[in-house]
Amino acid sequence: MGALLLLVGALLLIPRYNLHTVGTIAMSPTAKAWDDTVVDTDAIGGKGIQRGDIVLVRSGDWDGDEPGLSYTIRVVAMGGDTVSCDDQGRLTVNDQAVNEPYAHGNTAAFGSFTVKVPAGRIFVLGDARSISVDSRSHLKESDAGTLPLTSVQGQLVAVAWPFGDWGFLSGPAGASQFPVYLIGVTGILLGTLLELAAVWPTLRRWSAWALSRIPRRRRTKAW
Repeated sequence: MGALLLLVGALLLIPRYNLHTVGTIAMSPTAKAWDDTVVDTDAIGGKGIQRGDIVLVRSGDWDGDEPGLSYTIRVVAMGGDTVSCDDQGRLTVNDQAVNEPYAHGNTAAFGSFTVKVPAGRIFVLGDARSISVDSRSHLKESDAGTLPLTSVQGQLVAVAWPFGDWGFLSGPAGASQFPVYLIGVTGILLGTLLELAAVWPTLRRWSAWALSRIPRRRRTKAW
């Protein structure tokens, strides 16, 4: 039974989910620096990504960006959308105001903007708007700060650790995917415990035999 639970848990986790440690405060307090997050790799290449989702993107697709790193960031507009921010920091997508309870700071910290997102690309912002380096920092580039969907390395669906920060991330898709991860982790933990319980008598005998083979130091009288 333990081996079966281990196998099921591994099959659920290995193909789809990874852990990623957030490296900046750009997404705080939603995902704080050094939070361990669960990444659904089924979203690689932007598969199933929607506005409002938090994604892991590779670095190097913006001009002057150092390659080889990964960023956690929020998608605010998709290909075909027109995203705008006025001088007061009010964000709209397709002329509709966006409700952003997760965002703080001034969205217009780098100036107002209006961007028509090209097909196959996304416009991204951090939740900490006054300090986040995101699409706003690259508005003057050829694609107006947008990133290709191929930059997406996965969707962040939950904060796994520390326990005090535990919670779902992104939209309804993320919330529906996380239980699969949780079932996988539970299966591995229960399977490991059952396997240890099954082999414990053998381990105890081996331990006793090994200890019996260790020469004991004889005590001698001091004269």
